[in-house]
Amino acid sequence: MVDESTVSGNSIDTSARVSGRSLHKGTGGWSESSDDWYAKVLMQQYILTYMSCYTDTNPNHALNYEVEYIIGGRASDKDNLKIVIAEILALRAAANMAYLAGSASKQAQAMALAAIIGGITLTPEVIEGVEKGILAAWAFCESVLDLRALLDGDKIPLIKSDMSWTSSLYGMTSMLTGQVKAKSSNEGIGYKSYLGMLLFTKSMKNIAYRSMDVQEATVRMTGAHESFRMDNAICELSADVSYKYHGIFLCFVNLLDGADNEYTIKNKAKYSYYGR
Repeated sequence: MVDESTVSGNSIDTSARVSGRSLHKGTGGWSESSDDWYAKVLMQQYILTYMSCYTDTNPNHALNYEVEYIIGGRASDKDNLKIVIAEILALRAAANMAYLAGSASKQAQAMALAAIIGGITLTPEVIEGVEKGILAAWAFCESVLDLRALLDGDKIPLIKSDMSWTSSLYGMTSMLTGQVKAKSSNEGIGYKSYLGMLLFTKSMKNIAYRSMDVQEATVRMTGAHESFRMDNAICELSADVSYKYHGIFLCFVNLLDGADNEYTIKNKAKYSYYGR
């Protein structure tokens, strides 16, 4: 699947990570984040934009595969990549099996081979069972080729078509042992999109704490910050935000200044955290 000589050997100390230790409590205000889908999507987009992964590494980070760590939670890049590969393989196998279930031509090929293999018994039930096994093996083979393409930076369709299907029934063995990969498609989705799907299955708590794990580990690599702890940090954020709104029903609100039916709302927010 992946040339192990090219896989990152980076790891972090799991005994001291944020998600695994007793944390100090700060003095700043804090509200528990919601676990609704919108908050999770925003967090997911932040992670996929700013954190490294197999197809987009950063040599200045403690882990090369930070997104995979947030999904897998293991100490090493290699172990987290294995977890992600297994989960994507399961997703692709299900999608490819769904395509085969709706393809009359592919089912006919599988039935013809099943009749050759199980035909000696002359039992329809046996032949049908062999056919299902052939279809499952075919879906798995195509999924391996899909993974090779995704890890190589290509895109593949979420659900295959006759045009985008790559593997052949009688060439599965050579394809699995070789380096053949699935056909790339501009209309498909890439490796990062699959990471996003996997992130969405994780709880907001796990996502947040594991994100802090990798951020803290990276800070500890810089300068004289070997003993940096996120829960001992002093943080402060102040933001001034202006919103513009067009409408005719809010002129009575005294926070609004109107001009040509356009209104501006000004708001200020401040958050402070002092670890102790």
